[in-house]
Amino acid sequence: MQDVNSDAPNASSFETQLSHYRSTFGEDFHSFRTAFASFVLINSEALILPHLGLNGKPLDSFLKNETETQWAWMEKELAAAQKASPHVIVVSHHPPFLKAADEKHVYWNWPMGERNRLLGLLSKYGVKNILCGHTHTTTNVTVGGLNIFTVAGTARAFDNNGCGYRVLTINSTDVSSVYVRQTDAALKQCTPSLEHPDFFDNPSLRGTEWADLRWLR
Repeated sequence: MQDVNSDAPNASSFETQLSHYRSTFGEDFHSFRTAFASFVLINSEALILPHLGLNGKPLDSFLKNETETQWAWMEKELAAAQKASPHVIVVSHHPPFLKAADEKHVYWNWPMGERNRLLGLLSKYGVKNILCGHTHTTTNVTVGGLNIFTVAGTARAFDNNGCGYRVLTINSTDVSSVYVRQTDAALKQCTPSLEHPDFFDNPSLRGTEWADLRWLR
């Protein structure tokens, strides 16, 4: 899903986004299994919304139900996946953290309360790998036995790794990842750059490593 407009005056904008996504693409959180792995795909936008709020307004009953329904679903799926497969892999738009589990909450990671709730579930059900986006960078971070992989995709890249995708090789004992970079010259948006709209009004930020940037709305 696209990023939530957390500056909206009420919850209707998120409800509209969610409805549009479901009617256009289908389920926003679901799971599937392969020979050696169970994949649990979550809608991190909905899960972090209780912390971010919508312009300081409390969530309405619709959004409260959305988030708690998904948390309950996630735990049930993780428990079943742990029994069914050698590996459980979670897919989330937002990485739970960039470098450290106790780092400050910024735009690019999960709020601390929801982050701890997520990390608790990942630990409880033996999740070692989580695939993410959101940062428009391609990184591999391993902390406390949890491997967090981000990939820029092909929308825009803000680091020297350009655009691309990951290929996972999974067997009964191991999960390995290889990044495949796209080299098509037509992908102008994949040229390493920090020309992001949020830098336009603050030239001093240019040259800052994207994944290290502590930018908030």
